[in-house]
Amino acid sequence: MADMRSVYIFSLSYMTVFTSVVPPEDIFDDFVHGAPLRYIINLTNCIPSPPFGPKMEDTFISDVISGGTLSSSSDATWNMLLGNEKYINGSRYNLTAISPLRITSIPMSDQGQATVYVYDLDPRSWKRLAVQDITCFTGQRKSEISFVTTSQTKTPLYTYDDVSATLLSGREATFSFNIDGKSPDDQFYYVVGKIEDFSFIDGDIEFSIDIPNELVISVYRARLSRDNHVTVTSYQVNRKTASRDEMGMYRGSIEKEGWYRIYSLN
Repeated sequence: MADMRSVYIFSLSYMTVFTSVVPPEDIFDDFVHGAPLRYIINLTNCIPSPPFGPKMEDTFISDVISGGTLSSSSDATWNMLLGNEKYINGSRYNLTAISPLRITSIPMSDQGQATVYVYDLDPRSWKRLAVQDITCFTGQRKSEISFVTTSQTKTPLYTYDDVSATLLSGREATFSFNIDGKSPDDQFYYVVGKIEDFSFIDGDIEFSIDIPNELVISVYRARLSRDNHVTVTSYQVNRKTASRDEMGMYRGSIEKEGWYRIYSLN
């Protein structure tokens, strides 16, 4: 039976080629319409803040954007928050038994200004090994921070069966959930990401994204049921104490009139 109690977990492996620079004025539309994005930051051309720890030696950093949020506010048309983390080579810090964890957090507004926080941490003690705290601008002559995307076609998926077929075929998929269910002309809150790891639980499709910063990880866990409805549960995990704080639960539909979108990339 398809509705079996077993849990199947999948991780998609693929190579994505990022070729097109996204103009600053298109970042909002590309982000909320499921475009795969990568950021490239020239650290030497950004404006440094007073150091809060050992200075980082890197001059360029880049990573695929696995997830983020985009919301409206009283002082900006939109505010975007991106977060990535990965393990890096520890030789620069004379660490051989364990790899340092690099966390990149990027709040960005509709003015094209981004504050880029980069922390290299010892995951045993959470001690700062190096810090970069800088202000960068998109679209500037020195290209301080830029975004690139692929030429893939984004096809919206409106049914559970289409999402299931896409994921099980190994094709790339992204999602964009407007969890407040309001138009961009009003107050809104989007959660956007790539579907990288997913599982089938009692027939439902479950996947999640983590948006990390130095102190906490914001988790958005989505569950798509056979009736095309999605339930998103959000919570924060404290890195040092492992305590969990619930943030909220949201429900929507991937049907054509729904506020939740899942895209197949071709």
